[in-house]
Amino acid sequence: MPSRLATALLALPRPQGLVSDLLWRHSDPLTAATAGAIPSDEVVKELATFTGNEAATAIGKLLPTPAACLIAAVHGSSHIHEGIVANPAAGRDSLESIASARSSASQAAQARLNRIADALTAASSGADLSEFVAQPDVAVARALVDAGFEDSWTDAVFASNNTAAHFTCYRRADVSIAERIAIGVIEKKMSVNYELASWLVSDTGIVADTLRAAIEADDRLRRRCSDSAERTLVRAGLMAKERTMQPAGAVSVDMIRTLRMMGSPASECAALVINNGTADVPSDLVVDLLAECSNGMVSQFLSGTSNRHPRQGEVTGILDRFDHERISAVAEMIDDAVERVDWATELLLAFPRRKLDGLSTVAVADLDSAITAQLADTPARWEFLLTLSEEWEQSLASLIDAALAMDIDD
Repeated sequence: MPSRLATALLALPRPQGLVSDLLWRHSDPLTAATAGAIPSDEVVKELATFTGNEAATAIGKLLPTPAACLIAAVHGSSHIHEGIVANPAAGRDSLESIASARSSASQAAQARLNRIADALTAASSGADLSEFVAQPDVAVARALVDAGFEDSWTDAVFASNNTAAHFTCYRRADVSIAERIAIGVIEKKMSVNYELASWLVSDTGIVADTLRAAIEADDRLRRRCSDSAERTLVRAGLMAKERTMQPAGAVSVDMIRTLRMMGSPASECAALVINNGTADVPSDLVVDLLAECSNGMVSQFLSGTSNRHPRQGEVTGILDRFDHERISAVAEMIDDAVERVDWATELLLAFPRRKLDGLSTVAVADLDSAITAQLADTPARWEFLLTLSEEWEQSLASLIDAALAMDIDD
């Protein structure tokens, strides 16, 4: 049974390794929108050889690198060929292999090869390249760059209003081209999306190092960042967190405890606490109050719509007091919050695994970081997690705990 957790995590950039291979083996290619995990050559051969029909075509479309596409083109059937010729990560060698094979995709592969020739002809004559950058295409991009038309190609990309899609594709498929786009985005002070921000904070190359220094010195960067990009840069310390000033209220710990002793319901006391973002109220009292409140008030606090926001551990503390049914009800009420709040990881770990559907990339990245921090790169634990993820009815945190409790030889 395919794992929705594996399918979600497959989208994130991840180098070749045993965990990447497990994600490919457990994911559902028919529902995966994209893939950033790089499969090993062995797994690509396995998928190309033993997968057929629509699933094979879907895999062909998802393969994230030219090298993976070439292996699949050599070892796969016409079904996987049809996916490869529709994959922007396919390189010229993959297309040539398919074009010369007895495959239902041969004509489509030849059409893409002809497009490469047309792009080179247009660049040689100084013609407009806009039609060749409407969508990412590694084969076209690499041909133009190798032929000395890098500046013409990048100018067309930056003018296309589709720069983000190009960077996302080349980040996985052609690092040097991705770096060229990143340099242009920062130099030209263009908008920064999550994919670029994520690369900036995680890449260890000299280009990323240089660009990190540039963005730290840019005091106007915030206004060009998407919400998820801003959140990523703030967490990495490359951007200061904006401070919001709220008027201090008269709420105090003694006041709340006195009200409780006088019989005031927890909901009234909790309302005073969560609507005051400056009062110094300890986490255990916040948890105690909200654990007795309605799902509506709890969801207001957990979704970040109240003046006070959860501190580290408060989300887990509150949800630990609830049974499975109540956690599921709260998760339903704040489904969109996990895409934007800073405490998304705690929410995702406390919620049932079926609430993973439709998460934003940044929310999935938070989840991946939390899982990896505990399971590291231990294949047996990841195998356990992914195998049981569709059957597990409790929280994802409890499934991770079960994986950690396995008796294995690390």
